[in-house]
Amino acid sequence: MTTSPPLVLAVENLVREFDAKLLLACAAAERGFACIVGSRTRVDFMAGQFAPGIYFSKSMTSKSALMFRLLRRLGSAIVVQDEECLAYYSRAHYHAARLSPKTLPLASALFAWGEDSAELLSTYPAYAGAPLHRTGSPRIDLLRPELRAFFAEDVARIQRRHGRFVLVNSSFAMVNGFFDSFNIVRQPLSDGAAPRLGAAAHGASEEFALGYARHRSALFDEFQRMLPPLSAQFPDVTFVVRPHPSERHEPWRVAAEGLANVRVVHEGNVVPWLLAADALIHNGCTTAVEGAVIGLPLITYAPVKSERYEAHLPDGLSHEARDLTALFDLLKRALDAGPRGWEPVAGAAQLLEHHLAGLTGPLAADRIVAILEQLELPSRSAVARVRGLAARAVVLGRALWKQHVKARSPQHTHNPAYQNHRFPGLTLEDVRSRIERLRRALGRFEGVRAELVAEHVFRIAR
Repeated sequence: MTTSPPLVLAVENLVREFDAKLLLACAAAERGFACIVGSRTRVDFMAGQFAPGIYFSKSMTSKSALMFRLLRRLGSAIVVQDEECLAYYSRAHYHAARLSPKTLPLASALFAWGEDSAELLSTYPAYAGAPLHRTGSPRIDLLRPELRAFFAEDVARIQRRHGRFVLVNSSFAMVNGFFDSFNIVRQPLSDGAAPRLGAAAHGASEEFALGYARHRSALFDEFQRMLPPLSAQFPDVTFVVRPHPSERHEPWRVAAEGLANVRVVHEGNVVPWLLAADALIHNGCTTAVEGAVIGLPLITYAPVKSERYEAHLPDGLSHEARDLTALFDLLKRALDAGPRGWEPVAGAAQLLEHHLAGLTGPLAADRIVAILEQLELPSRSAVARVRGLAARAVVLGRALWKQHVKARSPQHTHNPAYQNHRFPGLTLEDVRSRIERLRRALGRFEGVRAELVAEHVFRIAR
């Protein structure tokens, strides 16, 4: 019988976050929590149906302000770990894009990936002193040696299918968004018209957004042009292009057309692909941080440079190629040396240590659960309970509006095409299989079970 409040774990991108959130849910269930884990969209629609508990959010942007207020009125505490704090361009831009004075003060606890993300949060002008814990992330837990067996079957399947391959990871979602409205700058309304800022602009100024769009668009073009010569230079190596979870795949398919050893694939968690690959080519991609943890040879291809618009951590962990000749040379060295013989860039270990806690010792998932066990829910006065009833009505109305009105918009995040792209099918059997793999890898979670609550929403408990 559980004695802890419900723990709700909302997942925005299935392939990026679900396995890590499931690990956290299992660790919490082991300690007596009843956990709800699943699609963020569906979980938020159902928020009024859950008992007051702890809502674990993946971001603190202004878009979450209404949901945060409703959750507090429902009697829930909100805790946050930002999923997108490793690849940022400047502290000021991160503050504008990822934080909001309307959301941060509503958080009861903040979980930092490491010292760097703790500094990002504590230096925000609207930071109101919420407890800030340097726990590390469950996503990094999955890269630790004791958990790599979780992906063993996936790694073997990938290697059987693709043989020896190099992963080319794309990070161009802000200029190649699934919908044009998702880009940092939308397509011009007409010839000669000034472009409008898109959803990815967040709190950026128009000047920054336009400059960023020009820079990343130039790099996006260069990455597409890179594929034919790369394919010809290494005919015996397969190149797997993995688009960002929020990107359109079609431009990559066009760029790879006719190249027998180039494949565009976006399947499952990126970790088994990193474990199976011989090297990673990227530019400013968070996946390079994960690759550095496992010792994968990393190359950032940077034929276009701009200090202002570059993500310093992923690129700082990688050897840089400024042109195709340098790229070919670095890749040949990586393929000849293999992971064991590859020399990381100078200072990489110290850079990782500054950004990532929990690389050794207790898992980040266990560190987080230990803190959640001490967390108190907001007090519930009679007035608060009445406000909670009103909040339930607002949650229901909001869900109906988004499901039946907003979902019909061809450019909205609730459009079914995008929802299915970001959170493809996930069955109860899939979830139970993943829990069993976690159990075998760690020798834990005996008695932890999964039940289906709704489509793409699951209850994890003992």
